[in-house]
Formats: sequence, structure tokens, C-alpha cells
Amino acid sequence: MTTMRELRQAAGLSQEKLAELAGTSQPQINKLETGQRKMTVDWAVKLARPLGVEPAHLLGLDMPAAPPAAGRSRSRWS
Repeated sequence: MTTMRELRQAAGLSQEKLAELAGTSQPQINKLETGQRKMTVDWAVKLARPLGVEPAHLLGLDMPAAPPAAGRSRSRWS
């Protein structure tokens, strides 16, 4: 999983600029990046747009879909 720091750097943002865009302070961004503060749904929603990702990505919930099992192209419900 990509870390919040990597996402911030890829977006070309300083901690200060990300804090401004998310409506928080630079020390809070630093705590999130270093693990001193836990990523919550509220934080993920605030930070996702400036970082260019979905909130689920920040929460580690955007798992890639599993490929269909061999020989089973249709659901048993279809």
C-alpha cells in the first residue's frame, strides 16, 4: 500500500499545503504520516481529494477485485 507521505509527495504537496487544503494543521499531517495519529474515515474524507485518491485508499480498503475462478464465468445466480 502507498503511504500517505508518498501520496502527498506524488501530488507535489508540502505538509503545510496539504494541511491548508484539508482544513487542518501541519502537525496533524505529520502525526498521520508518522503513525502517531490513526487514519479514520473523517481524516480519509478530508485528505482524499487533495491527494487525488478515494477515501477507501487511505483506509486500505480498495483491494483489487479477484479474478473469476477458472471455469466459472457466470454466477450461479444468473
